[in-house]
Amino acid sequence: MVDTPTILVDPRAGSADLRPYLRDLGASVDMATQIPADIAFTGYGPDGLMLIGMEYKLTATGDIFTSMSDGRLTGTQLPTLVSNFERRYLLVEGPTRMAPDGGLEQSPKVGVWERVWSMNAHEYWSRLDSVAEFWGVSVKETHNKVQSAAWIISRARYWAKPYNAHASYRAWDRSAKPRKGAQGEGFVVNEFGPTSALPIVQRMAAQIDKIGEGYSGYVAKAFATPAEMILGKELAQVLAVDPELAAKFVADWRGAEFLQKLKKPNGGGQYRRIHLSKESVAKIRAQLWGPQ
Repeated sequence: MVDTPTILVDPRAGSADLRPYLRDLGASVDMATQIPADIAFTGYGPDGLMLIGMEYKLTATGDIFTSMSDGRLTGTQLPTLVSNFERRYLLVEGPTRMAPDGGLEQSPKVGVWERVWSMNAHEYWSRLDSVAEFWGVSVKETHNKVQSAAWIISRARYWAKPYNAHASYRAWDRSAKPRKGAQGEGFVVNEFGPTSALPIVQRMAAQIDKIGEGYSGYVAKAFATPAEMILGKELAQVLAVDPELAAKFVADWRGAEFLQKLKKPNGGGQYRRIHLSKESVAKIRAQLWGPQ
């Protein structure tokens, strides 16, 4: 498991109450008065080390509702968060619900519901959506401090992971059946396109150690057929989107001498598909299946 970085917590009322819960869950916590957020920690983004900041609001004290109504949230706190942190969150603790007449209710303790008079449910939910849509601040709602502390630690561990190591967002539909293109070659899908019909090359590459589903799409874009993938020396270039991964893969599969063939991707990270001559195809056939 990825180590959890030290979590900085504002010692003032509200966020300071999270300290014992964070420590009980194994996190290292420092109280810091100079951070421009309630909670902060470091993590890895596309350009290296970065700062992650959180605003922490409670429904039980009414802080989230009053900060919305008086403009403190959008006029001061969110601008400060956006200008100081590369990734931002608004953490709202406490259950809410819509009343039968459309009003908003919050629960200060289990089994007790109180009316929020400053806004109705639709307005509250809309304002939370606006925080995410127009400020680029992710919103998370929890029910209690145990959940809040667990979620904060989870986000700290998530961002502590090397950026290129995140692969779950590239996972594809394993239930789909492979489909062939017009010329009988593997059908290549866009990196973020539908996965209802993946090329056979991508399915093969996904089974190879250290490539998996996350990097198989790069292979499918570069090689039209399984033969091209197996024999193509440009596989190292395809995987050079992550040089460390490429080095490990080439060492395992092709032999250490191919480490010298690693190249950086060309402009924009695009890779051309390899087109083989008839002579090359004949050579591949002979190597794979022997003389015809």
